[in-house]
Amino acid sequence: MRGNQMKKNKSSSYVAIWLSGYVIKLLVLLITIHLITNHCLYGAFLEHGGATKTGSLGRAGVAYVEDLESILVNPAGLIFSSDKQIGFEYQKYFYGLESAGDIPGYYPVNLNTGFVGAVLPLKKTGVFGFAWSNFSSARQYNENIFSLTYSGDPSVVFHFLEDEEWGSGINIKFLTVEYIKNSDVLELFEKYGNRVSGITFDFGLKYYFSEEHNGAIAFVIKNIYPVDIGLVKQETIPRELNFGLLYRLKSLKFVFELKTRTTQTTNEIIPCSGIESFLTNFLSIRTGLNPSEFTLGLGTSLGSIECNYCFVLPYRLVDIGTTHRIGLIFKWK
Repeated sequence: MRGNQMKKNKSSSYVAIWLSGYVIKLLVLLITIHLITNHCLYGAFLEHGGATKTGSLGRAGVAYVEDLESILVNPAGLIFSSDKQIGFEYQKYFYGLESAGDIPGYYPVNLNTGFVGAVLPLKKTGVFGFAWSNFSSARQYNENIFSLTYSGDPSVVFHFLEDEEWGSGINIKFLTVEYIKNSDVLELFEKYGNRVSGITFDFGLKYYFSEEHNGAIAFVIKNIYPVDIGLVKQETIPRELNFGLLYRLKSLKFVFELKTRTTQTTNEIIPCSGIESFLTNFLSIRTGLNPSEFTLGLGTSLGSIECNYCFVLPYRLVDIGTTHRIGLIFKWK
């Protein structure tokens, strides 16, 4: 048994050393791809609500998340959390859009997201998560996602994984879209209604290839079952397949993600990357980028309370304002 353990430690060390040689090269590659790629990251039910920490890492969170944000990003991460959690997040898109109402011929736009969630670990059973997230354009449009998440250890079923650190998770999502009735399109709403809904699923995996948790790989497939949210014509939510890598080097965490998104007419490949630096045991700073935005963030943890902030600078819409997010998580045993 000891011999097998030594072999495993040795092989894990080889993997970690091999990856460390390519981490910086991969970061440079992703930045290069970022500079020559020009995709938009926003759409119905995409990058929806919450995820303040992930947002400040350029949205590269599939291999990173292990707390409440896992419900939105990768459900497999929840199994690595042993704390009960309750969290709240709020995001304000593009400060400055509201003032567009002062310009003749333009209407003010007020875009916000909100998130409320809870995590409940159960001994020998796994970890459950519950969440509600909302995206709204005031007096115009509302999206809601109600999520039920379960994360477990796949070695319970697949015994050959007992000596490895794997996490798996599934997310069941009930989606609703509601268009606010107004006189301009009242006839359309009377004919087709103003509300649609549907159910879809996410599934994710995460694997630590280093015993010291210095490195992990992960993937998640989102919106497995197609949901039509169109009122007049078909509008299916895009299916996403996202791959992520995390590597920790002393006080730094490097995260990378490749998002692949399939819509009715296009296939997108979106690279994202980010770095987290731990200044002290209770304070960290984060930064990241993707083809649409540059991000910065700050996180602090005091006892059972964790507070995070994210600043987003969009490249195309820089003239109309920036996006700000704030999140608060309470954790206890």
